Amino acid sequence: MTEADRAIGLLLDDATGEELGTAFVVPGGHALTALHVVGDRHDYESPVRHPDLVLQFSSGPVFATVKDWDTELDVALLELDRMPASVELVGLSDEVAAGDWYRATGFFELDPLTPASSVTGQVSDAYWQLATGVHALQLSCAEASAANPAVLKGLSGGPVCAGTSSFAVGVVRRNPDPDQSGVAMGGIVMATRIADVLRRWPQELAPAVHRPSAETAARRRRRLLRQAGLAGVPPLVQAADPHRAGVKRTIHDNEPGGAPYVPRRVDEDLVAALGASP
Repeated sequence: MTEADRAIGLLLDDATGEELGTAFVVPGGHALTALHVVGDRHDYESPVRHPDLVLQFSSGPVFATVKDWDTELDVALLELDRMPASVELVGLSDEVAAGDWYRATGFFELDPLTPASSVTGQVSDAYWQLATGVHALQLSCAEASAANPAVLKGLSGGPVCAGTSSFAVGVVRRNPDPDQSGVAMGGIVMATRIADVLRRWPQELAPAVHRPSAETAARRRRRLLRQAGLAGVPPLVQAADPHRAGVKRTIHDNEPGGAPYVPRRVDEDLVAALGASP
């Protein structure tokens, strides 16, 4: 399967034909894109500027409307008039960790012969906290940090897939671009985490969710083993980072390795009881 066979489409304004960015179709009759692709995410009351849309695929156009959005996540949920033909829908997964390789696909200006292109690299941070308080994927992009860097305008709204999986773990939202040149500063690309998107629309996106498999469990074990010392012994408790193995963070995780342990009175009583003479 190639990227051209997947339900990743060029997003256009239905009225003007203006090319806006990228969107991808998931099982269940919806599509996802970045909110700023279809509007102004800084307008919290009425951000949508392009309510009626067209997703262009090789098999033909599919019409869509903006059903809902989230300004903090910079994501829009699109409702389709029909499912696209002859393409593979993009499933969703929240299984991603720092150090994973990724591939992001979209319609950015690279070569007229290849309208849809991909960028690759490593996930630098799977829990990158932004100034707004939400978290994102921080992606290191090889194409954007090349000597003659690619201009990524148009990639926004495209799916980010981790490793060799075809499941999206993120939605491309932006890249740091202080001089408005279109070049990602530091080769960094930011993506909204699918984990947060699923919490925003759990019912609408339920048919698209990929459940963890035995393959995922094996990948977590390999990540844990990579943290082992030279002799293959497990890492020290204070040095090990379960999130590098793919363990999901919670609201209680304040530090990269998890929140520090604070002894409770019940723990002290239990230690005393276990150490007491029979």
